[in-house]
Amino acid sequence: MMRRAGLLAVLLSLGVLVPDRALGIEVRPFVDFEAGPAFPGYNDVRIPGDGGTSFSLTQQLKAPVTPYFRARAGVRIGRNEIFAFFGPVTIRATGTVPYDVLFVNAVFPANTFLDANWTFDTYRLTYRYYVVDNESWQVAVGATALVRVASISLTGGGLHQVKDNVGVVPLLSFKVAWAFAGPWAILLDGDALAVPQGRAEDVFLGLRYRFGDAVSGRVGYRILEGGGDNSSVYNFALVNFLAFGFDVTL
Repeated sequence: MMRRAGLLAVLLSLGVLVPDRALGIEVRPFVDFEAGPAFPGYNDVRIPGDGGTSFSLTQQLKAPVTPYFRARAGVRIGRNEIFAFFGPVTIRATGTVPYDVLFVNAVFPANTFLDANWTFDTYRLTYRYYVVDNESWQVAVGATALVRVASISLTGGGLHQVKDNVGVVPLLSFKVAWAFAGPWAILLDGDALAVPQGRAEDVFLGLRYRFGDAVSGRVGYRILEGGGDNSSVYNFALVNFLAFGFDVTL
């Protein structure tokens, strides 16, 4: 928490430390918040990846709709943009599996009531450059360094096992906005990358409305999808979001 707060403070302070008038460059710090319901799609698990038992948190088990939130803060300096991001996601699923499940270091007997928790918290630092920036179109491209703090746990029949995973993933970052009618715009915004070891996509598509120069709101659909396949973990998941957000330029 202290590292995250410190990073956000540094980013916001850039708007104060950079002498925009002296350099002739516009400097605009901003904050952004988003929330809404998360709808679990598929979530297929096998741990260990070599030798574990495959099961689904959304087919054999049942995962209800759950609320989510995410936040970011950063600064726009001319055509350059840098921001820090925090996005926690936790899906809980319960139910039974009609066969024995080898998960981590324990075998959960068939038809045992199971309680599973899937957590995928991400901390990101993103840089983007606006290749197009006018009244009608904004097109920005860049890169994101994503730190994932993930875990999958399974509890039932007096047994409890958990698999934690922490790693750093580089992603491509992009934003496209088309102001088609005054304050209204279609917005596509996200991070994504696919490699032989796995893939990750976190993409928003929806409508944005500008209430003025400093405040805008948005509503739309967000997809979080991806996973990895290796000897220790097999997990591919899809989460759908009905997203409501707003951003404020300071």
